[in-house]
Amino acid sequence: MQRKPILYIFLFLLTVFQVFAQSPVGVEWPVPVSEENTVHGQGSQMYYSKTGGKCFAIRPDGQSVALTGGIVAALADGFFTFKRDSLLGVWATDKGELLPAAYEKIEWAGPKFFKVSIYGMMAVMNHQNAVVVPYQPKFMQLETAGPDTLLMKTSVHPDAKASGFTADGTAIDPTLATSLFPKKGAPKPAAPPAKFKIVREKAKQGVSTTDGTVVLPAEYDEIRLGTEGRVAARKDKAWGIALLK
Repeated sequence: MQRKPILYIFLFLLTVFQVFAQSPVGVEWPVPVSEENTVHGQGSQMYYSKTGGKCFAIRPDGQSVALTGGIVAALADGFFTFKRDSLLGVWATDKGELLPAAYEKIEWAGPKFFKVSIYGMMAVMNHQNAVVVPYQPKFMQLETAGPDTLLMKTSVHPDAKASGFTADGTAIDPTLATSLFPKKGAPKPAAPPAKFKIVREKAKQGVSTTDGTVVLPAEYDEIRLGTEGRVAARKDKAWGIALLK
């Protein structure tokens, strides 16, 4: 007769253990859901603005960083273009202004490179605002070999030689650059496996881990997955950003 209470306690503890074992992800809301917030972009290009137009980026630790100087768009995680006197520059959340507003167009060319254009000419700059590839009419193709090496071809001919540069602008041996240049049709490196996915129930959305553990219940009108565990969620006109750990 005395075994039943012990059994009940055991089953209760087992249930508690299973709940915690199935919910290994912590959720914080560095930007609580509010009608003051509007989220822009998604993935590595996610940022948000407050009523009045001031824009903010969310760092991987969940801290908001005010974006200054007329932000136009996100280039990649932590890097944004801004406009001043009709020209574009680059602003970073950790270092501020990287490139001055001196270009008509700026593109992400790899972890340490930006492709810039003005007056029909193009060049490649690094994060120290130094020229890596001098101005020229066009690049046929730009590739990266790791975060510190840029590869370039100016011809579509399959036997064309490639040029290569390190992040400080040092040229590398053309034979090595050509050997590193991806072959036509070669598969791209696989992206890191996703940790989270959007789940849908009826007309609502939520987030779960890729193995099916629910992290955010399906009670939101829209979900956008960012990087480093950042997730934007909308209820009606109110947006917030969660940090999944």
